[in-house]
Amino acid sequence: FPEGRELPLPARNYLIPVDSVGTFCFAFAPTTSSLSIIGNVQQQGTRVGFDIANSLVGFSVDSC
Repeated sequence: FPEGRELPLPARNYLIPVDSVGTFCFAFAPTTSSLSIIGNVQQQGTRVGFDIANSLVGFSVDSC
C-alpha cells in the first residue's frame, strides 16, 4: 500500500487448520507478478469500503 500503510491480518485469516493435531496450511501463494489478490479467507472480519468519487479503497475491522 502507498505511504507505508498496512493491513494487519489475524492468524486465523491466513493459517487454515487441516487436521486435529495442529497442522495448518499457509493460505498465500508466491507469484512472479506485482499484482496481489486478497481472497475471501483473508478478508473475513474486514470491511472494505469503496469511495468511487475520490478513487479510494478503505479497510476497517468488522464482524462480518
